[in-house]
Amino acid sequence: MSPGGAVILIVCKRDVPMIEPPPEAEPQPVAAPAPPPIDPKDIKMPPREEIERDLINERADLLARRYLRDLRRTAFVEIRN
Repeated sequence: MSPGGAVILIVCKRDVPMIEPPPEAEPQPVAAPAPPPIDPKDIKMPPREEIERDLINERADLLARRYLRDLRRTAFVEIRN
Protein backbone atom coordinates (compact mmCIF):
# COMPACT_ATOMS: atom_id res chain seq x y z
CA MET A 1 0.00 0.00 0.00
CA SER A 2 1.05 3.55 -0.64
CA PRO A 3 -0.60 6.94 -0.08
CA GLY A 4 -1.56 7.04 -3.76
CA GLY A 5 -3.10 3.59 -3.95
CA ALA A 6 -2.36 -0.11 -3.89
CA VAL A 7 0.26 -1.96 -5.91
CA ILE A 8 -0.53 -5.51 -6.94
CA LEU A 9 1.75 -7.63 -9.07
CA ILE A 10 1.06 -11.26 -9.93
CA VAL A 11 3.14 -13.46 -12.23
CA CYS A 12 0.93 -16.34 -13.30
CA LYS A 13 3.28 -17.97 -15.76
CA ARG A 14 6.55 -17.16 -17.46
CA ASP A 15 6.51 -18.39 -21.06
CA VAL A 16 10.01 -17.25 -21.97
CA PRO A 17 12.98 -17.39 -19.61
CA MET A 18 14.51 -14.01 -18.90
CA ILE A 19 17.96 -15.14 -20.04
CA GLU A 20 18.36 -17.51 -22.95
CA PRO A 21 21.30 -19.91 -22.60
CA PRO A 22 23.71 -19.90 -25.55
CA PRO A 23 23.15 -22.76 -28.01
CA GLU A 24 26.51 -24.34 -27.20
CA ALA A 25 25.51 -24.60 -23.51
CA GLU A 26 22.64 -26.96 -24.28
CA PRO A 27 23.44 -30.66 -23.96
CA GLN A 28 23.52 -32.57 -27.22
CA PRO A 29 20.87 -35.31 -27.47
CA VAL A 30 22.10 -38.87 -27.57
CA ALA A 31 20.59 -41.02 -30.31
CA ALA A 32 18.44 -43.74 -28.79
CA PRO A 33 18.07 -47.13 -30.42
CA ALA A 34 15.00 -47.50 -32.62
CA PRO A 35 12.02 -48.96 -30.74
CA PRO A 36 10.62 -52.28 -31.94
CA PRO A 37 7.70 -52.05 -34.37
CA ILE A 38 4.23 -51.90 -32.80
CA ASP A 39 1.64 -54.48 -33.75
CA PRO A 40 -1.65 -52.69 -34.67
CA LYS A 41 -3.58 -55.34 -32.69
CA ASP A 42 -1.85 -54.18 -29.50
CA ILE A 43 -3.06 -50.57 -29.86
CA LYS A 44 -6.08 -49.80 -27.68
CA MET A 45 -8.20 -46.66 -27.87
CA PRO A 46 -8.78 -44.76 -24.62
CA PRO A 47 -12.35 -44.77 -23.30
CA ARG A 48 -14.78 -42.17 -24.59
CA GLU A 49 -14.93 -40.41 -21.21
CA GLU A 50 -11.15 -39.90 -21.18
CA ILE A 51 -11.18 -38.42 -24.71
CA GLU A 52 -14.09 -36.15 -23.76
CA ARG A 53 -12.30 -35.01 -20.57
CA ASP A 54 -9.12 -34.27 -22.53
CA LEU A 55 -11.02 -32.20 -25.09
CA ILE A 56 -12.78 -30.22 -22.36
CA ASN A 57 -9.43 -29.59 -20.63
CA GLU A 58 -7.89 -28.39 -23.90
CA ARG A 59 -10.77 -25.97 -24.48
CA ALA A 60 -10.56 -24.67 -20.90
CA ASP A 61 -6.80 -24.19 -21.27
CA LEU A 62 -7.30 -22.30 -24.53
CA LEU A 63 -9.90 -20.03 -22.92
CA ALA A 64 -7.60 -19.39 -19.95
CA ARG A 65 -4.67 -18.52 -22.23
CA ARG A 66 -6.87 -16.14 -24.25
CA TYR A 67 -8.11 -14.49 -21.06
CA LEU A 68 -4.55 -13.99 -19.76
CA ARG A 69 -3.45 -12.66 -23.17
CA ASP A 70 -6.30 -10.16 -23.16
CA LEU A 71 -5.47 -9.10 -19.59
CA ARG A 72 -1.84 -8.52 -20.55
CA ARG A 73 -2.85 -6.48 -23.59
CA THR A 74 -5.17 -4.24 -21.60
CA ALA A 75 -2.96 -3.95 -18.50
CA PHE A 76 -1.83 -0.50 -17.50
CA VAL A 77 1.38 -0.31 -15.52
CA GLU A 78 2.37 2.97 -13.94
CA ILE A 79 5.72 3.29 -12.18
CA ARG A 80 6.36 6.33 -10.03
CA ASN A 81 9.60 7.16 -8.29
